[in-house]
Amino acid sequence: MLDDRLIKTIFTLPTARLGNIQLYGIFYHYRVLGEAEIGDQVVVVAADRSGLTVRKLGSELDY
Repeated sequence: MLDDRLIKTIFTLPTARLGNIQLYGIFYHYRVLGEAEIGDQVVVVAADRSGLTVRKLGSELDY
């Protein structure tokens, strides 16, 4: 429930695997699911107390 409004937010990956990103003036920790490289567009797929979970754009499934 923590910052669920960030789900589906897209940003450019500044570091690989783990890092920090500033969204809407707030810094968040993030972790990457699957394969993604620095500079890839990623989308937020989950948000919890430990931070944001992101995937490379195009690799997420919409049902």
